[in-house]
Amino acid sequence: MAPVFYFSLKHTNDEEKARDLTQDIALEVIKSLNAGLKIENFHAYVWRIARNCYAKWAKKKAMRRGLVDKDEIDENVADNMDVANHILREEEQVLLYRELALLCHEHNKIIVSYYFENKSVDEIARMLNLPNGTIKRKLYECRKIMKEGMNMARAYGRKSFQPEQITFLQNANIKPGQRDGIRFIERIIPQNILLEAYDNPCTAADLSLALGIAMPYMEEEIGILTEAELLICENGKYKTNIVILSKKAQDELYDLKLEIGKTLSPLLIKAIDKMDKSKLPENQSFDDMKMALIVLLLGTLGSKAKNPIKSIHAIKRADGGEWALMGYEKTENVIPETEMWGYGKNGQVLMPKYNDIPYPRKLEIDEAKIPVFLSDKLDEILSIDKNSDIIGLLENYLEKAKNILDADIPEYLRGKSMITSDMVQFRTIALQHAINTGYIKLPGDMNKSAMGVWLYK
Repeated sequence: MAPVFYFSLKHTNDEEKARDLTQDIALEVIKSLNAGLKIENFHAYVWRIARNCYAKWAKKKAMRRGLVDKDEIDENVADNMDVANHILREEEQVLLYRELALLCHEHNKIIVSYYFENKSVDEIARMLNLPNGTIKRKLYECRKIMKEGMNMARAYGRKSFQPEQITFLQNANIKPGQRDGIRFIERIIPQNILLEAYDNPCTAADLSLALGIAMPYMEEEIGILTEAELLICENGKYKTNIVILSKKAQDELYDLKLEIGKTLSPLLIKAIDKMDKSKLPENQSFDDMKMALIVLLLGTLGSKAKNPIKSIHAIKRADGGEWALMGYEKTENVIPETEMWGYGKNGQVLMPKYNDIPYPRKLEIDEAKIPVFLSDKLDEILSIDKNSDIIGLLENYLEKAKNILDADIPEYLRGKSMITSDMVQFRTIALQHAINTGYIKLPGDMNKSAMGVWLYK
């Protein structure tokens, strides 16, 4: 049935409709065999059935479009193909336009000028500054390419009607007048080009067909992404030049973090309870400082853990700016990040990452209750050397995370990952555990506490 399917696909230009038509043809053949019909030439009989079934399908399509009335549909259409031929001519025109859309810019210009604008070979040669013989040769090549293409059963890719979206992480060091990488991938077209070419070398025509975008437009998009080094070209085929982490890998990392977090969170609380509280700032109670202590301890211990995951921060660009991008397929399994921000000259204060309110002074924060630590006192306060079990647990996570990343990221992109240790997400897991178990008490006035800053939405 494979040749029958490609016959159906060529005439319907839609995989789902082609499968339905193929099933109709197969059913009619089976009915004939079950009825005991004597068939002398089975191959010719199948194709006669195929043409008849297509004629019925075409007439029904014509009826839906108002070209014929329901009463005109004849179940015995073997000798009456007028409507089917009319539909077929329309579909051949669609195929012609499809192949025109897949021609490169130069070939497209020659064909359009000659056949649609009625320009002579001499005129086209002068317009493109090419010899007459070259134009004639290219016209012949174009006709051959288009004829072969029209005989191929190829359909637009899924992204032509159901584009996907990616979220991006960017690290950037941009000076005034320089532009970062986000500008290249803000629109849905470049995002789907990068998705289609990810570890999948594609010609410009492949990308054009996959996204359902004509070559003159696609070539411009490819040029922009290639100049930005987000696409690379090898032997006439394009590959994405940034990591796009799959939904599967993200979900595996999510599950791993939650699993490690179940053991990690109680260990952090236990370590904090054993701290020498006499070394804490005098103007703050231990209960007020628990949240910041969890985050600071985890961050400090995380920096001590051996990290086998290689990542980049930024790449120097031609205009002098430095930026790097990493993409993420859409997933619902996302752990919010909790970040530490600088506060004052030497201290740190807990703040949420990507919060609309960037500094505690924008809220009515009671500064006497904001945990502030001098950086040179952290190691002494947190008793780092006594918590090797936590460091070992984090190293276990990092090793397993590396295996997930290596399985997901193509080898040619391994050195361009921007994945870090994920301590900012473990902070969230640990803090949520501390709240759920009652170790941290929710404040009465969320606008006047460091915890309120973290939880503020």
